[in-house]
Amino acid sequence: MVTETATPSEIIAMVPLDGTVSSLHTAALSVEVAGLVEAVLVETGDRVTAGMALFELDDELERLSVSSLEAEWREAVAARQEAARRLDEARSVGAGRNIPETEVQARASTVRQAEARVARLSANLDSGRARLDRHRLVAPFDGVVTERHAERGEWVAPGEALVRLVDREALRLDYPVPQRYYPLLGDDAVLDYRVDGASTGWQSAEIATVVPVTDPTSRTFFAAREGGQGQDLAARDGGGGASAITDRA
Repeated sequence: MVTETATPSEIIAMVPLDGTVSSLHTAALSVEVAGLVEAVLVETGDRVTAGMALFELDDELERLSVSSLEAEWREAVAARQEAARRLDEARSVGAGRNIPETEVQARASTVRQAEARVARLSANLDSGRARLDRHRLVAPFDGVVTERHAERGEWVAPGEALVRLVDREALRLDYPVPQRYYPLLGDDAVLDYRVDGASTGWQSAEIATVVPVTDPTSRTFFAAREGGQGQDLAARDGGGGASAITDRA
C-alpha cells in the first residue's frame, strides 16, 4: 500500500472568452456650415494628427465678406482717431472761453459713438472670421481615417458624416461574460488575452472595467481591458481577441 501526503494547492477556475478590440475615441466628423466641397485632403487609411485639415469647403463668398468687414473696421478706427483728435483740440483751447462747452460735449459724444462703432465692427469681424474657419473640417485627435463619404463638388450639410476617425492608440478589449461567472471577477481575477493578428502571444492584465448590467437576451455582462498605448492591441478597430478570465481561490 502506497501512502501519499496531501498538500494544499490553488483551485483555479478558468473561463474562455471571445472579445472585440474597440477604440476609446471614435468620431463621425461633420462640417459646421453647409457648403460645396472644394478639396478632399484625406483618403481612407490615412493617418492624421490633431488639427490637420481633412476637408475644405468653397469659402469665396465668406472671404469677400470678411474683406469687406475689415475695410469697414479700418474706416471706423480712422473715424475714431479723428474724433479723438477734434476732442483733444477743443479741450486744449479751453471750454467756455474760446469754444462753447456744448461743442466740447458734442465732440466727446462723437468719440463715444465712434468707439461703439469700432467695437461693433470688431465683433462682426471676429464672427466673420469664425464662420470662415468653419469652412475647414479638421481632425479633433490623432487617428486613422476608416471611412470617407464625400467627394469634391458635393454639397454637404451639418450633421452629415464626412469622415470616420478612429484613435488606434487608445484601444480596449470588450468581452461579453456569461452572468453565471460574475462571482469570479473578484480581486484575484486575472485576464489572460491574445489579440488576433498581433505579433505578441498570450499576456496578462487586470480587468479595467466591469459593467454589472445583464443583457436580457444573451444573459451576459461586459468586462473590459484598456490598453494604454495600444502597442499590444495592434489590431484594427472591430478586430477580435481571445481571452481567459482566471480566478485563483
